[in-house]
Amino acid sequence: MAKNQRASLTAIELLHGTIAKVLNEVLEEQEEVTRLESGADGLMEEVGTGELRYNVSPAMMAQAINFVHKQGVVADLEGNKDMKRLATTLAKKQKQSRLGSGEVASLEQARENRG
Repeated sequence: MAKNQRASLTAIELLHGTIAKVLNEVLEEQEEVTRLESGADGLMEEVGTGELRYNVSPAMMAQAINFVHKQGVVADLEGNKDMKRLATTLAKKQKQSRLGSGEVASLEQARENRG
């Protein structure tokens, strides 16, 4: 395709769909949490705990956020418990960062941060 030609709307939609699919797959990937335990032979071995956690890098999260932002996607905080939780967590972190490193949070603030 020449520089001055624009991609067709269909091609752009296909590209967006593919990017969204890949981002979803990466963001939904989980791995089992492991811990080290002493084995029967006395050597340490990695043992699964049965607990799963998401396996996504901060860079990939940034890419996903950027993609969603550029698509003009807006989330409804009222209808989505995960979005509400994220908004609350970010608000707490912002509040904590304003405390400064020299100040000590009150016991009430510490309890609030633990949730």
